[in-house]
Amino acid sequence: MPSSIPARQRPYGCDRAGVSASVAAADRSPPARVHWAWPAPVIAITLVAAGLRFSGLGLVPLDPFYDAAVRSMSRSWHNFFFGAFDPSARTAIDKPPLDLWLQVAAIKVFGYNATALRVPQALAGTFAPALLYDTVRRVAGRGAGVAAAAVLAVLPISVLTARSDTMDSVMTFLLVACAWLLVRAAQLPPERRTRALVAVALLLGLAFNVKLFEALVPAPAFAVGAWLLLEGSARVRARRAGLITAAFLVGALWWLTAVSVVPVAHRPFALGSSDGSVWNAVFVYNGSDRIFGDRHAEAAGPATALIASARRGPALLRHAAPVHRHHAAQASPPGPLRLLRKSFVDYGGLLGVELLAGAVFLLLGLALARARGWRPSRPRTARGFAAVVVGLWWAAGVILFSFEHRVQTRYLEAFTPAVAVLLGVGLAAVAGRVRSREGTAALLAGLTVSIAYAAHVTGVGTIVHTGLRVGLIIGAVTFVLALVALALALRRGWPRWWSPGVAGTLALAAVLAFPVSRDVRIERRHESDEPSTIHLTAIVLRSLSRYLRAHQGGARYETAVSAPTLAAPLITQDARPVLLLTSIGGRPIVSLSQFVADVRSREVGYLLTRGVCPRRRNPALAACSLTVEWAVAHGRNVTSAVTRGGLGQLYQLS
Repeated sequence: MPSSIPARQRPYGCDRAGVSASVAAADRSPPARVHWAWPAPVIAITLVAAGLRFSGLGLVPLDPFYDAAVRSMSRSWHNFFFGAFDPSARTAIDKPPLDLWLQVAAIKVFGYNATALRVPQALAGTFAPALLYDTVRRVAGRGAGVAAAAVLAVLPISVLTARSDTMDSVMTFLLVACAWLLVRAAQLPPERRTRALVAVALLLGLAFNVKLFEALVPAPAFAVGAWLLLEGSARVRARRAGLITAAFLVGALWWLTAVSVVPVAHRPFALGSSDGSVWNAVFVYNGSDRIFGDRHAEAAGPATALIASARRGPALLRHAAPVHRHHAAQASPPGPLRLLRKSFVDYGGLLGVELLAGAVFLLLGLALARARGWRPSRPRTARGFAAVVVGLWWAAGVILFSFEHRVQTRYLEAFTPAVAVLLGVGLAAVAGRVRSREGTAALLAGLTVSIAYAAHVTGVGTIVHTGLRVGLIIGAVTFVLALVALALALRRGWPRWWSPGVAGTLALAAVLAFPVSRDVRIERRHESDEPSTIHLTAIVLRSLSRYLRAHQGGARYETAVSAPTLAAPLITQDARPVLLLTSIGGRPIVSLSQFVADVRSREVGYLLTRGVCPRRRNPALAACSLTVEWAVAHGRNVTSAVTRGGLGQLYQLS
């Protein structure tokens, strides 16, 4: 006999003492089939997400570091597998190349251009809201699912990241897929859950291969959720947990292991590492250094290089492309209010509005439910399980990125789905109680706090800001309708038109008006989340490439280059072999003796560098490496023969 408990509230586990008859009957019932329910609002949300991410995509500035790797990887299967940074595969990027493989596939189909390089990210950002909807509606209903999907679709940080050629949007899609599989596992009978949880672990391992430790922000939440889903004695659960952990390690470390077994002579030097190994690049440069800071790398920032170039040698920085500001994370120091603070980095505008609104509406929804005698769901029920997972995910993201040493804006994508879920569920919970005086008052209080904070983030001219003006209008309409409905309710009952659907739609539109306006500004200004780096302009690149091609002769390398950020635009321009002398942070790759031998054997005839070493020698600067100093001392400056202005200096080596 089937259980009378609704599917989304039905207990999915059992305590150690045993199971009730209703739970046992539910476990014996046929497993729920995957049912993809896409109502019209979800289709509309997906189209809006696509429009925000694909509109003017080819006009957004590129990230030359990863784009150079994509072009080099497209040259051969060897380069493709190792994630080669330069065409000769002497160096590789600092991460596993899983996301770049997707970009290589895109340029093979659409050609090497700005739009093709971003297609995987834009597609991932477009379909993540739809997948999040199906995840949320399985435990909280369609209304909450639609609201969560709408929030993620217009979240400014998600739009900004999906319009850039970095990996974070693909990582976010994989994390949402992990959450969907967890919820799906809760709907399966106990004997089939382990396989679903193994799939979650493998998928999380793939996400690790996309963005490394950033992808592990929800890992504690997923681990707790998986443990709650396991059945049996403590020994059985521990054995299954070990199997799931092994699956994650396989998914996360397969590429690193495969690269490590290749002889050193046949694998490229991993940029960012201190010894050339991918393990050092992953666990030190992209691991401990990101949390505790790496003074060696920080000392070699773009500002230091600019100062060194400006003080000595020709001032060739007049035509350098502008530096984007989204990665000046040091402008917002760590602290409990970092993600809400109005600052140069604009965390508040990119995420803070939705972050605060989600917390406010969720607390109001819990207060309304508590006033009606509601008690928190046990973690071993479907809603309790989902609340634990999403709550831990949200808390981990807020705590980590509020206090981490250095945070790029795109890192916030590691917990944006949790932000969207909390806002969607909280707003749906409040809207569901609007046919009561407490519910209507709570809705108005939530709107007031959200719009007031949006006004604070926008600045002094908030009233004339398009998005805030629309939000104020919608909020005012909601306020008036609520007052009218309340007055009618006191006299003859609640009017039919004041329904949870109407109130929820108006409230959602008012809260999301400012984020949408921020999205429009992102699209119009062609903003990107690319790193703070200095680019060679197209004119300088063409002139430099034409000069080097005409004078290369029989040399193996087009030129030697002092640093990866200077080599990247040259690689994207003509995809010819270059000799990279230093890694990230000025760490040497080529020894002085080897470089001298290459020059004498005419393997390389030129050196491209940003400038010369300043009087106060800084070993973290590429210009202060022994190879660059030797080349400057023994070379002839031919920069004026290439261009009158640009970035860097070109030396002919003899």
